[in-house]
Amino acid sequence: RKGEVLTRSLPVHVLIIEEDEITAGVDIDGNGVWDYIDQYINAKYPGVDNDRLRSACRQFARAIQGGLLNADNKDLSLRYATASDRATECVFHWRPQDANEVLSELEAIILNTQTRGRAFMMFSEQSAGEVFLSASFSQRGASCIDE
Repeated sequence: RKGEVLTRSLPVHVLIIEEDEITAGVDIDGNGVWDYIDQYINAKYPGVDNDRLRSACRQFARAIQGGLLNADNKDLSLRYATASDRATECVFHWRPQDANEVLSELEAIILNTQTRGRAFMMFSEQSAGEVFLSASFSQRGASCIDE
C-alpha cells in the first residue's frame, strides 16, 4: 500500500564487558592478538583473498594493544605509536579504497571498555607533538609485517 514502510531487522552482535575489566585481553592461541579481536577480524574479512588484510589488521591490533598496555611508559608508547603507523600504512596498502573505515571499525572493537578508552587517551598523549615519518605511497607495502 502507498505510504507503508516495511522494515527488516538488522543482525546485531552484543559484546558485554564488565566495567572493571583489566586492560589486557585473552590470547589463547598466542598470536599476539586478543581473541575477541581475532574473531572480529576473521568474521569481517573471511576468505583466502583477505589473508593479507587480516594480517595487516592483526599488525594494527598488536600495535594498539601494546600501546594500551604500556600507556604509562613514554618510550614504549612511542615505539607502539610507530608500530601503529606502520600497520596503518600496511592496511592502506591492501585496502586503499576503505582503509579509514577498516581502521576505525577495528579501533572501536579494540577500545570496547572505559578502561581501554582511558588507556588509549594516555597512550595518545604520550606522542603529542611527536613527528612520525611515513612511507611513500609506493612503499607502503614495506610496512607490512608477515605473520
